[in-house]
Amino acid sequence: MAARVTSDRLVGRDAELSELRAALSAAAAGRPSLVLLAGESGVGKTRLLGELSRGAREERALVLCGDSIELGDGELPYAPLVSALRPLVRDGDDVFDELSPGAREALARLLPGLPGGGALVPAQDAAAQAHLFEAVLDLLDALGGRRPVLLILEDVHWADRSTRAFLAFLGRSLGAERVLAVASYRRWEDNERALRLGEPLPGGGPPWLLSAGIAAVALVVLVVLAVDALS
Repeated sequence: MAARVTSDRLVGRDAELSELRAALSAAAAGRPSLVLLAGESGVGKTRLLGELSRGAREERALVLCGDSIELGDGELPYAPLVSALRPLVRDGDDVFDELSPGAREALARLLPGLPGGGALVPAQDAAAQAHLFEAVLDLLDALGGRRPVLLILEDVHWADRSTRAFLAFLGRSLGAERVLAVASYRRWEDNERALRLGEPLPGGGPPWLLSAGIAAVALVVLVVLAVDALS
């Protein structure tokens, strides 16, 4: 019986990993960015992000990770963002004490466990959603004041409109926060969703981001590697 050979070493992704590590170093120096990591299922997005996260922790950065959930025609608002930020609440992080009362109130609507929470902000309430997004950015800024932050949101081709709107906001609003945000997605499934929703197909990024007028983001595309590239 043939044995399956596995390795802890990331193979064939040196260029992409170097690009992501450079973006994290820039963020640590106050030059934040949003990076989109595109690739089909099984091409190595999660493995690459795991290696990036491991190195970030070794450099004492704060790593926050959240996954989108496939719900068919249903949507779970802000699922990957809640997943990424929930550990801060669970661990009783005092960073929330550094925020304004208004920001804490907005975040309490997003994060179960924070006092003062109410109904989740509906996507149709543009003003309330904008206030929530500003509160999340304030939180990331406060965290970055302590140490660099790596925010990873995976599989955003499954994300709801509210999560995608937050990423578009982040792409427009990052200034000097010590934050690197990375969002991974499957290009083909994102195209399929765009066709269903009547959105334009991407010419360098996902349609939901391009339609928001966001161009100042980095796009890292993973392709299937040939056998000789793995040696």
